[in-house]
Amino acid sequence: MFLKKFLFITIFFSILSCSTVPVSDRKQLTIYPDSILNHQSNTMYYQLIDEERDQRRLIKMSDDLHKKLNGMAARIEKAVEQYFIIEEKDYSKAKHDYEVNIIKDKRTVNAFAMPTGKIVFYTKILDIAENDDAIAAIMAHEMAHVLARHGKERMSHALAFDILSNVIFGPSGNAMIDVLAQLGFFLPYSRHQEAEADYLGLVFLTIAGYDPDEARNLWIRMENYADEKKEEADKKGDITKKAEKRIPEFLKTHPSHKKRQENFEKWIPEVKEKYSTYILEEYKIVDSLNK
Repeated sequence: MFLKKFLFITIFFSILSCSTVPVSDRKQLTIYPDSILNHQSNTMYYQLIDEERDQRRLIKMSDDLHKKLNGMAARIEKAVEQYFIIEEKDYSKAKHDYEVNIIKDKRTVNAFAMPTGKIVFYTKILDIAENDDAIAAIMAHEMAHVLARHGKERMSHALAFDILSNVIFGPSGNAMIDVLAQLGFFLPYSRHQEAEADYLGLVFLTIAGYDPDEARNLWIRMENYADEKKEEADKKGDITKKAEKRIPEFLKTHPSHKKRQENFEKWIPEVKEKYSTYILEEYKIVDSLNK
């Protein structure tokens, strides 16, 4: 019986797609109220920023690194607008008040974006990126999440699942259904969103005049770093780190480093061919991207 109910929930998610992703036209579920989402996002974001400032880990606005990353965001935003023109889409509803902050942290390999366009980088991921083109790949990826409304979509899925689960199984819910929903829907969908943001980000950074090949090279370096950490964990007998490395992809929220490299290998030639002629004039690079 529980399998029938699980299938019902899965079918419900498939048919209840009430809007489209502004940049790809993919159908998506977006029932979570914007007013609540934006309030929650800003509350969490500014609380984090205040805490990091108090701990003196927040890069100051006057710092050259802060200025550089916000300048990169502005450059990619121009490319996004150009993309909307190319694809004959309405850009007016896709504008965001982007803001980038950087947290000094040599252990956290991460960057994330809030649905409101507030983006956070940790300095360790900048070290691994090594160059501006790879940093642009991360930036464009995070901005793609914002533009594709992935946060709103995830919250909408969670809200719809909670409602359905309560209606079908009662307030106490069903643990097996929760597990199946995670494995059969939420985790695969999260990986799908990451791949979508990877592709859209690749398009944006290409139009912005950054080197698209660095999107692939970034994930080669990320994999190398992960392998180094695994070796360190093996030497120290750190079973937690060793276990993290061996988690199968179907249990992860993100595609594997290797999968992302394979995706970029496939996408880069296509994106260069389609979008390199649209590179913003002020950011044209000397060597042709089609070499």
